[in-house]
Amino acid sequence: MRECERCVRLGITSPLSRTCASPLGVDEVLGEENLEGVLKRSRSRIAQETPREEGENIAAGRQRRRTRLSAPNSKAPSRYPEALYRCVVHLQENHETLRYVLPSAPRWIRDHMGYFWHLPHNTSDGEATPVWKGMRMAIGSTGYIASASFSAFRDVHPVVAKAIREAPPGPMSDALRSATPVCGPSPAQEAFMDASLVKHQSLRHPNIMSLIGYSHSLEGGVVLIWEFSPGGTLRDLRNRYLRLPAMTANRFGLQLLSALSLLHEHNIAHGNISLDTIMAHSDGHCRLAGLYTDEHNPFVFHRGYYVSPAIAAGAPPTPPCDVFCYGLVAIEALTEHPCWRWATQKDGQPFGAIEESLELIQNGGQAFYDAVVQGRLVANADVFDTPAFAEKYSGLARKTLRSCLLHTPSERPTAVEVRNIVKILLSEGGLACEEDED
Repeated sequence: MRECERCVRLGITSPLSRTCASPLGVDEVLGEENLEGVLKRSRSRIAQETPREEGENIAAGRQRRRTRLSAPNSKAPSRYPEALYRCVVHLQENHETLRYVLPSAPRWIRDHMGYFWHLPHNTSDGEATPVWKGMRMAIGSTGYIASASFSAFRDVHPVVAKAIREAPPGPMSDALRSATPVCGPSPAQEAFMDASLVKHQSLRHPNIMSLIGYSHSLEGGVVLIWEFSPGGTLRDLRNRYLRLPAMTANRFGLQLLSALSLLHEHNIAHGNISLDTIMAHSDGHCRLAGLYTDEHNPFVFHRGYYVSPAIAAGAPPTPPCDVFCYGLVAIEALTEHPCWRWATQKDGQPFGAIEESLELIQNGGQAFYDAVVQGRLVANADVFDTPAFAEKYSGLARKTLRSCLLHTPSERPTAVEVRNIVKILLSEGGLACEEDED
């Protein structure tokens, strides 16, 4: 077609094949005049046109096509997805109650490159729940499959903050929704996402999930688009199989420590190590997901009970904090015991009942942080000395895990030191080390 148009512009029309420029109508095909007559009339009309007129017709056709493409189309997706609900969310962080607005989970999003990603249908039976938790599968307009997570911004636009200042948590009323504008990200938040994408792409590692892109399609935060993880999170894996075999746990531990070693080598703390940020892949490897934290991070991190005493006191995450959280993950992944327990008082009695500690752990928040800072709740490292655990794991493994949970950060081993010990444990079990397959 392009070669024919070029010949027309140059006035070379004799060798071209002449046919109708548009499909025949039903009346022309089924009428009294046969098809040959229609084609002859079409050839006669085209033969009377000069090359210049043909060029003008081609240009006019192109302009009409551009006009149709640029015109609003009711069937084409808009730039932002429709939110069935908007919810006011309250979250306690560092002695402060944060209030922000989140929409319901959409059917699609648009990333920073302009590509569309389709999300699975929300099966909450019409319940007004804001966005989603954890990872969700997304199918791109190019056919690529990825995992998507949502992170909420800590800072809220002043107009929105004023509108929801007295609003209770939950779905917005029609009046409140009408009075609360939808605001996009600030320039600082956009700049942070651009820098985060560059940082992730520069820290490539076989045990760190690749950040593919991000989307500002949803108000109140950003959708992070990761490489697809078919095995789900480590929590999903543990719930599916109850307990992980010792060698599988050692391999996953080695791969996680390898990823942490790379981050700490660049003086980067992950700050959100948990069963929900460790992803299992079909190749038998685990990968660490999450945005790396620093003092300029604009997101709200609901860490729950995966915190070190320093983070519970309000300090920013550090590499020793990551090692402490690695020990908490080991407790929850390898045993059936909670990560925290009541400390023992001078009279030999715990500070409370087991049910009370479980409720504190489950709810998290400031009450849990206060109990950790005051020393009433301590990491449950005693489970590493139970007969059932000692039957599966060597003394060196148990001693290493206990050292990760020491209260003083300077007394904990580094991720590299723990990784070297896990290498020894794997070699004793006859398995080769696979964490350095860059």
